[in-house]
This record gives sequence, C-alpha cells and structure tokens, in this order.
Amino acid sequence: MMAKNEGYLFDPQLRDTFISVIAEGVLVRRYSPDGSLNQIKLWMSDESTLTWLVEGDFSSEESVSLSDIVKIELGKTTDTFRVGAGASAIEELSFSLITHRITLDLEASARMERQALVEGFTMLLRGLGR
Repeated sequence: MMAKNEGYLFDPQLRDTFISVIAEGVLVRRYSPDGSLNQIKLWMSDESTLTWLVEGDFSSEESVSLSDIVKIELGKTTDTFRVGAGASAIEELSFSLITHRITLDLEASARMERQALVEGFTMLLRGLGR
C-alpha cells in the first residue's frame, strides 16, 4: 500500500527493496574537493547511516547520518564538479548528497543507476520528514 506524503507517493515495499540493495553496497565514483577521483563502495551500515570507503582501502571508511543530508542535487552543480577530475564527470550520471559538513559528489555508472540511487535516497529522506 502506498501512502501519500505532501504530493509524493511513498511505497514502503520499494523503500525496503532499496534499503536491502544499498545495504549490500554499490560502486560509484566520488569526486573530492581536492580534484581527486576515487572508486568507492557506498552502503547503508544501518537504517540511518550511509557509509563509504575507497575501494580496497579499508582505512578510508567514512560515514554520515541520513538525517544530516539536507539536499540531493542532480548533475554537476557543486564546485567539486568544476575543477580537477570533477570537470570530466558526466552530467547525466552525476549527483550530490549535501550535508552541512561535507558534500558527496558522485557519479553512477549508468543513468538508470543514478535514477535509482537518487529516488532511493529521496524516499529515505522523505521517510525522515524531509
């Protein structure tokens, strides 16, 4: 059953499917403010924490609470995408998860993957009342 939340149809089953997929982790490219590019594994370490690490570098693990994400932007809208490796990112595959502390500037491997990730994170944030 789908519930309506401020004009947005919320499907708990779809949300649960996204959570189970993202719990396993997805590989995406992360562009950093210093102009570098890394392949990262991105996953939900629990129902409220998004975690990532540079592929193969277990000491690089970082995380952010979903409640800290204030905005999701499609495309190459942040400063990180204007310099260094970020300038070569593909617009249609790029998106950013923005917090007050950091911005995760990411590039999916396909348009459908970006759409699924953005819609999944949007569902999770709206579940938090956003």
